[in-house]
Amino acid sequence: MAPAEPQKEEFAEAAQDWDLEKLYADLGKAKKIWDPSKKRGLTDVEKEYLRGLVCDYSPNKMAATLAKDLSGVRKALTNTIYRYVEVLVERPANSLSNWRDVADWLEENYKIDKGHLPFMGCHRPPDISGFEGRARELEELKQWIVNDDCQLAAILGMGGIGKSSLAAKLAEEEAIKGEFEYVIWYSLRHAPLFCELVGELVQYLYQGKISKPPKTITGEAAKLASCASEVSQLMAFVRDRRCLLILDDLETVMGSGQLAGYYRPGYEDYGKFLKQVTEFSLRSCLLVASREKPIEILTLAGDSVRCQELGGLDEESAQAILAERGLSASKPNISALIQRYSCHPAALKIAASTIMELFGGNISLFLRKSTLIVGDALGQLLSEHFERLSELEREIIYWLAIESVESASISLSQVQERIWHSVSGTDLVGAMESLRRRSLVEQSPNPAEETPAEEPLFTLQPVLRKYVLNQFVRVVREDIRAMLDNGELEKLGCLRSHALVSDRSPAKIQEIQNRTILARVKSELPSVVGGSASIKEQLQQLLSSLADYSPLRLGYAPSNLRLLLAALEV
Repeated sequence: MAPAEPQKEEFAEAAQDWDLEKLYADLGKAKKIWDPSKKRGLTDVEKEYLRGLVCDYSPNKMAATLAKDLSGVRKALTNTIYRYVEVLVERPANSLSNWRDVADWLEENYKIDKGHLPFMGCHRPPDISGFEGRARELEELKQWIVNDDCQLAAILGMGGIGKSSLAAKLAEEEAIKGEFEYVIWYSLRHAPLFCELVGELVQYLYQGKISKPPKTITGEAAKLASCASEVSQLMAFVRDRRCLLILDDLETVMGSGQLAGYYRPGYEDYGKFLKQVTEFSLRSCLLVASREKPIEILTLAGDSVRCQELGGLDEESAQAILAERGLSASKPNISALIQRYSCHPAALKIAASTIMELFGGNISLFLRKSTLIVGDALGQLLSEHFERLSELEREIIYWLAIESVESASISLSQVQERIWHSVSGTDLVGAMESLRRRSLVEQSPNPAEETPAEEPLFTLQPVLRKYVLNQFVRVVREDIRAMLDNGELEKLGCLRSHALVSDRSPAKIQEIQNRTILARVKSELPSVVGGSASIKEQLQQLLSSLADYSPLRLGYAPSNLRLLLAALEV
């Protein structure tokens, strides 16, 4: 015998306009208060009557729809739902005189505002109570999404720059609330598979009333059939209804150790979904926030696809962030502090906390006593960026950190000159463009003094440069340790691939490299090889051991060791 078909749930459309889960729970508590002898929670029949009432079904129409006796329906409503609602909204007993009162009395606390659904479990936007600035960016996003009928938009930027906060602020704008029936926020931080994402969205939007694949399909085929069915249902929903779906942290489903914008194995369907969103005529918009530019944004650029690359705040907004933390705009050197951190909001918050806690709010003293502070929270964000880089990207970004001091920039040809091994121009351009898609590299104006005017120049934000140099010094230290332990040439790593002080840099830059790189590596040596005498002896032995190898295999290692030996003499 074939299994019985599940019965259709009447008045299911109530879920589109009412927070039924919360209403069921609260009305169930009111029921227990009204009659303590009753079991807590609504029965299926009570839920059905409630849905009918909030869907504007009169008792007469409800009885006809349910094929029930009218007097029985009226009696049931009088003895159950009407009484529970009176208790819930704290009205006098028997004061509910008209069936329409149910929806009227419950609307304020349980009807979903146009433009909002209750958040999906843990998928909640960040708190934006301290949001500052971004007026231009907000207006641009609203123009694209509301007026230009953009179907796919992206907010891109490095970690901590404020992508999620901007997306959350956008969702709260009246122009968005008034335009969309549904605004849905979904965080991809834990990298769900695409079918998991779609399954959750469909279950949520349809309140569990979705079709399932035939029972004859099992195993992996059933999973694929179910996913395909749910994708179709999701696309049908966003085609027929005006929805804004916000996917935060898209970079978590993208691959590591390869160029930016491509997906992890098993996550390729995210890219197909982005493409699918632009191929159909939809009433909805998909907004993604990501540290990396998806390759689809590059290939699908057009009227229905827009991209906003987020930089630092304007100075007024940066001052407001600092003022909120006790550093008013009237304090000396406030502008110097803001410029040192390139108006990066997360970095400014960390610096402000340090200034207040350790320097008594004295910005000038902080600037004299300390270099850039990255902090654990921002360091973790930047670490997530860094771990995703390909080998060539990592090599390039180390060179950018070495050369881009005091707002200095470097061209592609200059990077190519410095790379110790052969690398094609095509590969170099691809890797640099990938770093830009990751929001890690900035293009700066070319003064045409030392490079051709048409050649672009690249640099790093100060906060990122500080982090990358920290990583570089740590890696060089460990490379020296590994080389001293086993003497394998391949262990030279960054000691071979990068100069601690670049002989191609101007004298002023070399002075800074001496202070910020060479001196720091020197200070790390005691933790690697022991006392000062031992350090010089072992480094000299290491340098002598390299004499047996071709210079083509050694890169910068000999010159770096000589620099360290010379520094130890000082």
